[in-house]
Amino acid sequence: PQAKLICLTAGYAKSLRASGSFVAAGNQRARRLSPVEIARLLGFSKEFRFPEHLDLKAAWRLLGNSVDVRAISFLLETICLSRQGQR
Repeated sequence: PQAKLICLTAGYAKSLRASGSFVAAGNQRARRLSPVEIARLLGFSKEFRFPEHLDLKAAWRLLGNSVDVRAISFLLETICLSRQGQR
């Protein structure tokens, strides 16, 4: 089977219809991605943890407003290299 992920938004915990990607969990059932799974997809390190007091919906909301760490790293490196070339 082919897997596709679409946008994960801050509303991931609010709506089943337009909230983002789900994962097949067997028996034709689907489940939401866990905050840890989403963080890994966004390039967060394995050491990254949310505070223990943060609930599931809050974690989903924060990740939905996040960006891919690898993309930001690439952009910053490109900008820095570009500025070094201008000197």
